[in-house]
Amino acid sequence: MYISKLNMATKIVGVAIFIAIVLLQIYVPSIFIFCLLVFSASLFLFYQLARPQLIHWLFFFVFFSLMSLLWAENYDSAYGNSLTLLSNFLIAVCISGLCKNESEFRLLGSYIFLSIFALQVAMFYEVGTLFPSEGRYAPLLLNENMYAFFLILGLIFLGFISLDRKLPIEKRIFVFLLYLFLVYQVAFVSGSRKGLVIVTLISVLLCMFHVKSSRGEKKLLLFVLGAVILFTVLIMISKSEHFQRLVEALQFAKGDSVEEKSVIQRSSMIEVGIQLFLEKPIWGWGLYQYRYVSGLEAYSHSNIIEVLANHGLIGWFSYCSYYLIVIMAYLTRRRQISYPLRYLFWSAFISALSWEIAAVTYVDNPMHWLLLGVLSGVASKKNLQKKVCQFG
Repeated sequence: MYISKLNMATKIVGVAIFIAIVLLQIYVPSIFIFCLLVFSASLFLFYQLARPQLIHWLFFFVFFSLMSLLWAENYDSAYGNSLTLLSNFLIAVCISGLCKNESEFRLLGSYIFLSIFALQVAMFYEVGTLFPSEGRYAPLLLNENMYAFFLILGLIFLGFISLDRKLPIEKRIFVFLLYLFLVYQVAFVSGSRKGLVIVTLISVLLCMFHVKSSRGEKKLLLFVLGAVILFTVLIMISKSEHFQRLVEALQFAKGDSVEEKSVIQRSSMIEVGIQLFLEKPIWGWGLYQYRYVSGLEAYSHSNIIEVLANHGLIGWFSYCSYYLIVIMAYLTRRRQISYPLRYLFWSAFISALSWEIAAVTYVDNPMHWLLLGVLSGVASKKNLQKKVCQFG
């Protein structure tokens, strides 16, 4: 009993340390914080390495990225970002090892909710309201897409919590109201196109899981309630002044002319990335070199293109194959995984993959690596099933 309590206390402290370091890394990145992360991670890695996890598949990609310092043209930038990449990989490894069942994933979610609460306090202090009527906002010097990422993490874990069959009705209502508030923040405050798409996808997924996990008369009731909530979410998104940015992006993809300059700029950045890849298709230009070699002083707004240009086919296959690995592992163990964790897996998978396509998050975004750790944590554990919560 003492050992069990000690292990739980260690996990709680460990997760708290990692969340704190994630926030510190965003606002005050430094070698000291990296060293602190390595020190705290070492407390857990000794037993995790003895039990291989899916996230360890990405070790080759991280190692290859560190090796790319040997041929990077801008060594200082590559070196600084190599420490960030390594620290984020360690976060994913530790999240994967620490979270083994629903209660521990809920603990991780509680830290995310505390972070979102702090951001809302900062938003109110900076803007004077939580419901600004126009413009795009992000508190504490975050950019709008980073803020949307934070909010989407909260939505994922709220959906995960709502699928707990033992959740009292009053708490379930509170969870859904909070869910709608975060949807509002994504649609009307952050104005992120990627955020709008991801919110729509995971909201549809959540309704499907609620209906499928219910039985008898509750199935029809949840279907109606789910349809109402989903309709509300879609109305909120379509009424956002930023929804037009998403419409223009879709029009541009069809070949129509648009006025949104950012869509045209990002398209040209992707073309530049493909050209850089064709010049060095095997091992690429090196970590974080796209912005310097291209002369654009900006990233390509796509992990897929950025990894191709920076790390070539070797790095691209070692990185992108991780998604195939976790899908195969999940399908193998699907019947051993409870419905709430199945939703957590698929919502995290959809979110992570969406950011891969339309953002550069693989180097310096700890929240992206947190999602990769969650995917590994769900798919690689065999004891995730909550026997009292068996669904069909």
